[in-house]
Amino acid sequence: MTGIDPDSSSPESSAIAGAAYWITLAAIGVCIIGVWLTTAASRFADFDTYVLYLDQLVHFPPINWWYFEALSNFYLLVLHNLTQSVETSIFAAHDLLAVAFVLFMVAAFPPKNSSWASILFLFCLLGPALAFVTLRATPAYFLVAIATLHAMRRDSRGWLYTFIAFLFHASTLLAVVPMLLLYNQDRLPGFLTGKHSLRLLVGLIVLLLPVAILLPQIASSAASLLQSTPYLSKYIAYTDEVLPADHVTSINHYIFLAFVLAYSIVFFWKMNKDASRISIYVMSSLFIYILAFFSLSPVAAFRQAPFFLLPMISLFPWRNIGLKGPMALVFIVACACLFYFQFDQVYI
Repeated sequence: MTGIDPDSSSPESSAIAGAAYWITLAAIGVCIIGVWLTTAASRFADFDTYVLYLDQLVHFPPINWWYFEALSNFYLLVLHNLTQSVETSIFAAHDLLAVAFVLFMVAAFPPKNSSWASILFLFCLLGPALAFVTLRATPAYFLVAIATLHAMRRDSRGWLYTFIAFLFHASTLLAVVPMLLLYNQDRLPGFLTGKHSLRLLVGLIVLLLPVAILLPQIASSAASLLQSTPYLSKYIAYTDEVLPADHVTSINHYIFLAFVLAYSIVFFWKMNKDASRISIYVMSSLFIYILAFFSLSPVAAFRQAPFFLLPMISLFPWRNIGLKGPMALVFIVACACLFYFQFDQVYI
């Protein structure tokens, strides 16, 4: 699996980088254990939703439960058979999610292809949600990240990972079109890929204004489309029209939007050869994210964001932004602040 450029080709530097990776991973593990010991799983976002979901799956299972999101449904049913309690099953799923998060992170961000900065930034930006909240979607996010890294090498196994991800969560469909573009990027005009795509990204951001103006019409149309589509109607729960009052758009959602846009600009500005190979995937996914933000809800957009943020973080050229010495310390402190902010969004 191809990853970011190593910081140095010397054995000594590689050994130091490897040690930094495992030390960072151990620190992340300690943090996860600390959260597990000091927080109640029932206070994480969507806990009650998962309880209701599993209760319906156990007592009123839909006819299609075994082929739509089959792997996540089967996993939850196995936990219920072991515990004989819906709520206890969700508690157990939360505990297992933290373990799965670390394992998936190592699988998608292996030490020989990634860096300590990648896994630290990943954990602080997305860990609060992926390690403690998204019981069914977390495997899908990481599987798509792995699929993306295969796709950029034209390895057809990427589609297998994508299909397995879909069996965990249907939102994987949002990554299919970007994945198709990635597999066929050699056939696309040159200005859509590589270094030239930075200008296109800026143009994409400019589209935010007209999209925002058309928000009411787009939102209504998108909600109607979800409501009328079999198997997808349940995802209308992520639209502003039906979200609880405490989940609708807030300043924090716009902060995350601005953060994603700024990070994307830096990614395109500083990207190296490896990073440039997923530029069309990131560009098209970012377009979907912007549309989801304004037409559905920031919550729906946030649920889509990991599909492109994970590959971006994996391939981000940290060396190109001078991440060493004092800057590394500043980066660590900034990541800690980021984790605190993100954790506050998912813990009620």
